Amino acid sequence: METPFQHMLDTNAVPSDSECQHIHDFLAAPQQELIAISKQIQELVQKQDELNHLINSHRALVSLARRLPDDVMRAVFIAALPSSHNAIMDLAEPPLLFCAVSRAWRSLAISTPRLWASLHVVAPPDHRSLQVNDAVATWLSRSGSLPLSISVACSQAQAPVSVSALLETLLPFASRWHHLMLSLHGSYQAFAPLEDLDPEDVPILATILIDGLEGVEAPVADAEYLNCVRFADAPTVHSVALRCIARPGELPLSWATLRRFTFGGPGTKALSTRRALELLRKSPALEFCTLNVVDRTASRIPDTPPVRSERLQHLCVVDRSGAIKLFDQLDLPALRSLEYETREHVPALPFLPLLARTNNLVRLSVKLADAAAATLAEALQLVPTLEELTLHKKPPSDLEARSTKDDPIFRLLTPASSTPPLCPRLQRLSLAHFAADSGSALLALLHARASDRDGPRAVARLQSIRATLPRRALLDVDAQIAPLVARGLHAVLRYAPRTPARAAYSPSDGLQAHDADWQPISASWDSEGSRRGRVVA
Repeated sequence: METPFQHMLDTNAVPSDSECQHIHDFLAAPQQELIAISKQIQELVQKQDELNHLINSHRALVSLARRLPDDVMRAVFIAALPSSHNAIMDLAEPPLLFCAVSRAWRSLAISTPRLWASLHVVAPPDHRSLQVNDAVATWLSRSGSLPLSISVACSQAQAPVSVSALLETLLPFASRWHHLMLSLHGSYQAFAPLEDLDPEDVPILATILIDGLEGVEAPVADAEYLNCVRFADAPTVHSVALRCIARPGELPLSWATLRRFTFGGPGTKALSTRRALELLRKSPALEFCTLNVVDRTASRIPDTPPVRSERLQHLCVVDRSGAIKLFDQLDLPALRSLEYETREHVPALPFLPLLARTNNLVRLSVKLADAAAATLAEALQLVPTLEELTLHKKPPSDLEARSTKDDPIFRLLTPASSTPPLCPRLQRLSLAHFAADSGSALLALLHARASDRDGPRAVARLQSIRATLPRRALLDVDAQIAPLVARGLHAVLRYAPRTPARAAYSPSDGLQAHDADWQPISASWDSEGSRRGRVVA
């Protein structure tokens, strides 16, 4: 657009008073034109929205979702349910989400019992108790006659919660309880509604998890607790997980037929070695067992034959202060998976006696405060059948993080032509917090196990590697292993976050937001200068 002020535009020229008036007069017409164009744009945008709405509304009428048969839609709804936990009472999550889409979807969802056969419910504050409990009853009534998976937790809100009223709402459905998780924090009184529940009242109950009694230690309270959970003695129960109870072996459970038992978690008192052995001895059918163990009274262990469990395939031990006596007393011929975790410094791995008596171990997980290569080598030499190995140690301290050496564990696991390889059948490897600063040791390990080898030094091809490294290596490991990944290696390499660099000097350091009524000194200077009729620079 032509302008008489073209020679002044984009310069530092200062127009005179008369030129300023001419500029204002000149801009009147362009401003009116701009207003007209803006109005046209708004009208076009509105027209565009109307057309989009018209088109989308008609496309919805012929959409595939409206034409799918009901049985297909039900299958889609069921597939959308969470797989790692029970369904939650949230309008933004299935199945309640489906009920908010349309009247047809709501009717279809409500008439699909499988959508309502699982429920995670949080015990509500007192003022919402009636509302939530009614919703729970309505939810479960839609599940028809299907087995139920129910998990109950306490609210993290500060308001008092009504656990007892919620349990009373669940009791009419006890005959269909199949999986039950009770995470009730507070006292044994929370379990009071379950006192009258007998094993016969839960004919299909299979798994139980009870958590949240860390605040009660009195023996009398233990007795009350035993009475409240006597329904757990149902012969159909095959899996039990317990936390926060002092003497789990006294629980009324069908120990002789129990297949899975987990005892541990935050707030849980560790079992003594003697009690752990007693529990294992009375559970000959166990296939999976997790125990928190402390060896305070090792000298009191009776001189009895080792505990032999013919079926136990997976054992996880969280060692609070040295459980070597436990492993000395175990004979597990069917053991295929062993997990060991401790935060204590252990000069020697306490489970070596068990490994020496095991011939079928395919999975080993060891999580230690520190891990000497020689100690780990001693253990790995005892399990040539190993296919999956997890080795974790605590993150390095600031002083250790300055080291630039590769951890010996990489060389230990790298097959060599001169010596028999450790773990010749290894296919899956997970490492955490072992330094690989140069990257060469890690690359040598991966390349040496990149393909199957025959002969006396045969090793299986490594299928997956997961490693959390303290920092990035000097070599670009990700680029170097790209050919191995292309040939089928699944590699996940993570790096600890770098320490933030020291900030550079800035003249704005120390500035921060202040209250609205606070005025900097310069503002008072400006005000004072204005009153005096002079400009303050």
